[in-house]
Amino acid sequence: MSLGMFLRREYVVSIGRGSLFRDRLLAAALTGSAVLACLLLWDWNRWDRTSIAGASSVGRVAFGLLVVVQVGFAVAFVLPTARAIASERDGRSLDDLLATRLSSSEIVLGVMAAGLFRFANALAATIPVSVLIVYLGGVDPRYALLAFAGSASTALLVAAMSVAASVESRTAGRAARSAFGLLYLWFVVPALLLTARGFLLPAVPDWLLTPLLWALDGGPLGPAGSGIGILPRPWGIVEAVARMAAIQVVVAGALTAWAIRRLRPVSRALYDLEGRIGLLQALRAASRSRPRRRLCGDDPVFWNEAFGQPTETRAGRAASRGVQFAGIGAIVVCTWWFAGPAFRELADRGYGPSAEAYRMPEMNPLPRVIAERLVVGTAVVPAPGRARLEFNLALRQFTALVALGFAISIFGFGVEGVARERRRDTWTGLLATPLSGRDIIRGKVLGALWKARSTAAVLLGLWTVGLAAGAVHPLGLAAALFWMGVSGPLYGMLGVSAGLRAEESKWPLNPAMWARSLAAFFGVSTLLTLVPMLLAGASLFTYEDVQAAARSGPFPPFDEPILRPWIGARTIGLACLGGTTALLVEAVLFAGTLTLAFDALVGRPARPREDAPAGAAS
Repeated sequence: MSLGMFLRREYVVSIGRGSLFRDRLLAAALTGSAVLACLLLWDWNRWDRTSIAGASSVGRVAFGLLVVVQVGFAVAFVLPTARAIASERDGRSLDDLLATRLSSSEIVLGVMAAGLFRFANALAATIPVSVLIVYLGGVDPRYALLAFAGSASTALLVAAMSVAASVESRTAGRAARSAFGLLYLWFVVPALLLTARGFLLPAVPDWLLTPLLWALDGGPLGPAGSGIGILPRPWGIVEAVARMAAIQVVVAGALTAWAIRRLRPVSRALYDLEGRIGLLQALRAASRSRPRRRLCGDDPVFWNEAFGQPTETRAGRAASRGVQFAGIGAIVVCTWWFAGPAFRELADRGYGPSAEAYRMPEMNPLPRVIAERLVVGTAVVPAPGRARLEFNLALRQFTALVALGFAISIFGFGVEGVARERRRDTWTGLLATPLSGRDIIRGKVLGALWKARSTAAVLLGLWTVGLAAGAVHPLGLAAALFWMGVSGPLYGMLGVSAGLRAEESKWPLNPAMWARSLAAFFGVSTLLTLVPMLLAGASLFTYEDVQAAARSGPFPPFDEPILRPWIGARTIGLACLGGTTALLVEAVLFAGTLTLAFDALVGRPARPREDAPAGAAS
């Protein structure tokens, strides 16, 4: 078999792009960070790690994290193989490849070998850390070899799933989604079903339970769940990993044989389909429901983002609306579980603080009420004066989760707005128009906000119900609205900036730039994850919070002996106001910087300013 040409091509391309070194650097950094995190955790909690037993415990935990990192490499570095054959089909070069002397088996196995080569390169970088853990942590060397074998078999299965999805897909995007779906269906779904069957699926038939157990044993979650006791199995860790590797090798062989057998028939079928593509497009166009579109106006970039996308078919539009109505119905029902008692308490006591609401409930109300309604089937009436407090706590926790999705979705829409222009080969034409960088950025950011309007509507609806029920103070609603109005445009601009810098997002080869790249990575990650969760959740002040702030009292959710002297209600209020104001300042400064640097980022010649002297360029 001529597998050498695929490996040689992958090796040459990896060296040319610098990805060979970047993958090794990433693998070494992650494994080293895992071990360092264990040491810091032990030192922070003042646990023993100097004795033999303490060093052994540190070594076992670090070794477990190392195995998790290795399995993550098996997925992250091999899953992109799904785009290999499908991307050749997209580029109209697969027919030329099939016309060569290479057989179907050589093409499929060569693609898999190229994907596994990248994983092997990253796995090799973890060997020094594994040796240190075995030598210093007292881990059995046979367990290290077993971990390498298990991660290798997992990589082989992921490669087989990816190449099977790539063979059966018409485009690279569909191949990537299909491969991820197969991976999720095999690795995650069985563990979720078996974990939840105690209260969601009380009577699982044997014909369904047996395949679920086999699928669980064939994935990395099977040995991991058995080792930590979540999903115990009647054998040890060695037999569990050996069983997993055997199942994965058998399934990988079957998927590989399927991909080899289907490569040429699927290619011929797709080629025949292109001959009938005119009829299919006509039928699809006839089934489209074309909604009324607004006029373009003076902002064509925003119009293209909001109304210029291909319309859905009637069936797709009905399905999407059904999903939306189901989601809204679930949110309404869950909200009423908390809002109903809050409105009854409001009718009895009216607006204002409650003396009982200064103490937090013993149990978290959000999971308690959901468990009571869905599992137990009965609901416990909140204590007198605490119904609105429980509603506020549930609102804060749910708002924090939705705010995280709100920030990430707007960021993703901003990135996708630029990436889609490049995929459709319209980016160069957009830059050739008289539109300035400010016009393009504003249109892309407004388009990202427009696409995330449903999430914003959910938050506004929940906050309004909380305000009406007396669970949220008007100042709390104003603070939450201030956060949403400031953070939305900022995250949209960050996404557009990331889309403009997509070609420069690789890890720098110069070690002098590593500190800057790490700072930028952690800064953006914190801004997208922790900041929206903390600010959005903490901004929903209650009447008790406002009264405590006016009296310089403690913040009721943090009314603990340790936190009371340091964190008060006034401190939380000033922190929310200061944090949101800092986001506003950052958004204004970032908008100005991104607008001024737009032409340089996209490689467009700078346009002369109208106020500049004749013959001078900006």
